[in-house]
Amino acid sequence: MVTYRSIRIAIPLVYLATIIVFLFQNAGVVDERSLLQLQTSFKRLDVKYKTDRDFQRLRSMLLNSANRFIQDSRANSLDTPFETGLDQARRCQVIVFHSTAAYFLTGDIRYAVRARDEILMLSNPEVYPVWSYRNRPLALSEMSTCFALGYYFHRHQMSATQRGQVIGRLMEAGVRPTVRQLDTLFGKGQPQSNWTGVTLGGLLATATLLANDPYLPPDFADQSALIYESYAKYIPGILDRLEADGVWDESVSYFNYMGRYLSLSLQLFNEVTGKRHPIVRDGRLVAGANFAVTMTGPNDLKPFNFADGSAVVHHLLAQYLGLTVQRQRGLAELARRNLVKIMDRNLLDVEFLPLALLWYQPVNPRALINKPLMKVFRNTKGDFFAARSSWTDPGALFVAGKGGSAQFSHAQLDMGSFVIEGNGERWVDDLGRDSYSLENYFYATPNLEDNDGNNRWQYFRTNSLSHNVLTFDGRLQMPSGVVKAIGVKETFPGGYISLNMTPAYTNSTRFYKRSFFLRDSKSIRVTDTFAAKTLQSVRWGFVTCGKAYVLNGNSVTLTSPRGQVATLEIRAPANAKLKVESLNARLALNNRQSPQGALANAASLAATEFTNDGCVRIAATFPARTTTFIDVLFRLAN
Repeated sequence: MVTYRSIRIAIPLVYLATIIVFLFQNAGVVDERSLLQLQTSFKRLDVKYKTDRDFQRLRSMLLNSANRFIQDSRANSLDTPFETGLDQARRCQVIVFHSTAAYFLTGDIRYAVRARDEILMLSNPEVYPVWSYRNRPLALSEMSTCFALGYYFHRHQMSATQRGQVIGRLMEAGVRPTVRQLDTLFGKGQPQSNWTGVTLGGLLATATLLANDPYLPPDFADQSALIYESYAKYIPGILDRLEADGVWDESVSYFNYMGRYLSLSLQLFNEVTGKRHPIVRDGRLVAGANFAVTMTGPNDLKPFNFADGSAVVHHLLAQYLGLTVQRQRGLAELARRNLVKIMDRNLLDVEFLPLALLWYQPVNPRALINKPLMKVFRNTKGDFFAARSSWTDPGALFVAGKGGSAQFSHAQLDMGSFVIEGNGERWVDDLGRDSYSLENYFYATPNLEDNDGNNRWQYFRTNSLSHNVLTFDGRLQMPSGVVKAIGVKETFPGGYISLNMTPAYTNSTRFYKRSFFLRDSKSIRVTDTFAAKTLQSVRWGFVTCGKAYVLNGNSVTLTSPRGQVATLEIRAPANAKLKVESLNARLALNNRQSPQGALANAASLAATEFTNDGCVRIAATFPARTTTFIDVLFRLAN
């Protein structure tokens, strides 16, 4: 068994103390009183916020979600195609977590039975023989979390045989194969990622909830000790990656994905020990949550989805930290507004929605008054920024952009890219990730010339051709480049940021600077100043989705389905002519201006990529030999 003496000295003392608490003060014991307390908490909130419209909407939303699985017995964790096992794990969480919350809110035993039956079904190896393709730790940990919570809250409705079956399957298919990978995944000095928070947060929740159950196998104590040790040893690495400004370069979506499991594990740590984990008091974690909400537009739901980011987020960690860190009322407010937008969209499949209900507080817009309208986030791997005309106006003008690099998992060749919102619409957009099932999607090379093209950069959405960036003769950005700010004025209006783009364009330019000027609450100016190498053409363009467009030489008028209007004008060079380009992956890649190694095999593989329906790229091409400056003005028409 792993004991206190076997834990490595290298762990910082403050985190070592947390292990001692876990291992020697009834580590992981969540007694029967906790179940009653949780039930009481849900009911107390239901009474407290009986007249609060948003709380009651969230309550109804959870019940509607749970009712789906009462009304249709065929709706279960296995009704989606199996790829890596993640879809099944997340479906399990929606069914079990939402049904459990519905039981606590109403006392209706049907919800408890539905959650129990889902766990029993999945614990049968003949029904669900493999939890993850190649034992992916994310899928294993997510399913383990579902099993542990479902088992803990509903074990008293199981027979002795059923309890043994669930525990046995959880240990065999989830806990043991994940624990075996921990040092390989997170050790040897490698940087921590979203995998760290998800895997270890899920495992810690599992070990905590199962502790002292009479049906546990003999090796559970050893497995738990390794989990606690790994949590204390590797979770602080998340803080190192965030650095002082909180940049999470894998995207806002992946920070929030990790944040769900951190929130759950940190809350359980508090329940068990009566203390806050030291990571909660570290300013870098709060900075990370602030980065996530600041890079989310005025609609409070859709972030700047750079890298492999998704178009919708749930700021659960921001909500948790806003409750536990008293000076973060603005952070909590933005998390609550995000929750309101989730309800507006009726997004039933948000797995951790019950925690959002448990941590609910009413909306208070005044908490946002002192937040800066423009913020630059600095990081050794490149800088990011976001600016808006207001924190309280849902129709505010908003721009977010990035320098960054492509030297990490989920990166795309999108240095210098940006999005623009205004009047409740996203006008300049980002396509986001492509299918993770594509061949070699996660195989990225640092130099385009040193490969055969069979890697991540062959795909349209991951390379420069699909982003709001310059391309010279169709060449891609250099993955090894790191783009940082070289001039900043953090104010709105009148602020600006200039990015040194040269490191991302060493194959195309001798010098390149991209600048964003925040003129007023209706307009944004973007300029590119560069000296191209001996090349033929340079192309400026942007992606827009779901908008009608009318081209007029050097300008385009965009109209949304709600009748909102915006214009974009190329003011220099003179005589620019905008054209519409297809975002069909196959067509766009075949029409590239110059073949390159990283695109050699793209045409034959593009058919399996996402189709980008409803989106177009509006662009203009100029002669590279005579063009050194491009000046573009975006303006809201009303």
